[in-house]
Amino acid sequence: MSALELALRLLGFGNPALLQADANSGYIFAPNQFVYRFGNKLEYNQFSQRSEQIDSAKPEGTLRILMIGDSVLNGNSTTDQQETIPELFEARLLGIKSKLRC
Repeated sequence: MSALELALRLLGFGNPALLQADANSGYIFAPNQFVYRFGNKLEYNQFSQRSEQIDSAKPEGTLRILMIGDSVLNGNSTTDQQETIPELFEARLLGIKSKLRC
């Protein structure tokens, strides 16, 4: 049995992102998590959003955009952090910004 467990852990089944009960939505991802699942990075910030930590004071020159959605924005355990829609959108915005500077 331990060989089966070891094989499943090596395949990515051993480190899931944890959930917690929520009165408003039923469940949410637990805050402050950074895990690898099926070889993909999953990061949840202090607000249980799939993002790096967010400072309450916005740094000068920073644009913040709130994206509201469901699993399409969040991705799933087979979606790497860099491949989520908000991360792809951020990369595109940064690319546009760098082109404008030239």
